[in-house]
Amino acid sequence: MSDELHQDLGEWSALVTAELGLGAVEVDIDAVLSLAGTAARTVRRPAAPLTTYLVGIAVGRAIATGADPVEAARVATEAVERLAAERRGATDQSGTTEQPAITEQSGTAEQSATTERPATTDQSATAER
Repeated sequence: MSDELHQDLGEWSALVTAELGLGAVEVDIDAVLSLAGTAARTVRRPAAPLTTYLVGIAVGRAIATGADPVEAARVATEAVERLAAERRGATDQSGTTEQPAITEQSGTAEQSATTERPATTDQSATAER
């Protein structure tokens, strides 16, 4: 990532942090972008913001119980990385990945139904896009 982009993201992060009244929160921009990149490459690009949002909720819940924020972020990130590795491992010989089907009514993955989508193999996708 360019220094200019890193600076822009740091400034934006500070503005959002202040606006949301989060206090002195250190954001590891590189870790967040890496997590977003993993989600984008493993699922589809829109999974990047969704995944980082969900990890943020998990960290917030952990903090509410007294957990260390850095440790909570590490644990949540490792869980997502494990899930992504399992999902990539599910890629079969035909180049498709079996994925849980999402129902429109519940918005949740159904265990019994699956859909097949082409596996994402483009390693050039980055969080900067």
